[in-house]
Amino acid sequence: MRKLSIIIPIYNVEAYLPQCLESIAAQLREEAYRPSNAGGDGRVETEGKVEVILVDDGSTDRSGKIADAWAASYSCVQVLHRKNGGVAAARNAGMDVSSGEWLYFMDSDDWLAQDGVSLLLRAMAAWPQADMILLDAWQNIGARELAWEHFKEQAVWDSRREVQKLQRAVLYYPMEYSEMNVPLAAPWDKLYRRDFLTGNRLRFREELLVLDDMVFNMEALGKAETVAYQKARVCHYRHVPSSITNRFQADRVRQDMKVWRTIETYRRKRFQTKGAEAGRFEAEGERAAQREERRAFEQAYFCRVVRSFAICCKRSFYRKENGKSYREKQAFVRRVAGRRPYRDAFLRADQRNLEWRLKAVVFLVRHDFYAGLYLLCLIQRLYERVRSVAGR
Repeated sequence: MRKLSIIIPIYNVEAYLPQCLESIAAQLREEAYRPSNAGGDGRVETEGKVEVILVDDGSTDRSGKIADAWAASYSCVQVLHRKNGGVAAARNAGMDVSSGEWLYFMDSDDWLAQDGVSLLLRAMAAWPQADMILLDAWQNIGARELAWEHFKEQAVWDSRREVQKLQRAVLYYPMEYSEMNVPLAAPWDKLYRRDFLTGNRLRFREELLVLDDMVFNMEALGKAETVAYQKARVCHYRHVPSSITNRFQADRVRQDMKVWRTIETYRRKRFQTKGAEAGRFEAEGERAAQREERRAFEQAYFCRVVRSFAICCKRSFYRKENGKSYREKQAFVRRVAGRRPYRDAFLRADQRNLEWRLKAVVFLVRHDFYAGLYLLCLIQRLYERVRSVAGR
């Protein structure tokens, strides 16, 4: 078994894929590989530490051919070609054929830091008892390079209460960690111990086309017993305006609703009420802790729903590509806000847990002032456009 499997889903990224793969290969040539001169075929063979699994998810550009060319040059690289099924299915396919003790899920439009492979291997060696290892990164927006940093100091969490706090932070981190500046939902800033994932049957949910990584990490932290945080910026996260997380999404609400149903099912199973007889033998302190955990999880969930509603305003409701008239847009937004779980979130989310922008969204919706919501969205979009231009 190899030490590390790097799994990379690929779909129509020919413009970015060479940089992604070269960032890995440059380090493997220097540290983990040796030339095979005996055969004279120019191939490079691994010492057995790392494997790279490229999952071509039905690309229609040259991405698949680029992946094949790298696999022909490196014995540690293998390519899976499959029909398009989404990033969650691609990650699962890579997990199924992987052999590493630890798994690292990388995005194909990102690239590893100069010493990223060594940092990953060192983190694995430093925390062999962990189920998951949190890491840092760089965020690249145009010409700007910003630190993607979760906490100020290295840490380890090995109690259920501490790990549950991390789980809630996956849904909505400002509620639990005011000092944290970046989300905790992505998979590319984490290492996962393979036995932990397989033993708990943890997989990316293929029916979800958005937020599948958030749900995956929420469920993983629901099972984890030990989580470590290594102060190491292992990769460069590229902000791509045309990526699925940034482009116009006409059916975003429908896709989000699938996520909410998944989380609601998870919440019911996790906090299901015990029978009266069982409750009789449960310590009052344990029942109180369970109630508090249920309340905290519910608040994190409601805050996440409010945040996703605000994201829909930017990427779906009020976008020019929407095609609806202003009156039609406002009528649709009002309908969405009035249905569950959005209605529950706007009524029950504790505003003390929300960021100021989301407090404004809640205030405007509660007071039925959707013209103000539209104006807020326009101001935010203009601000982001100015930031993007400044970063070029």
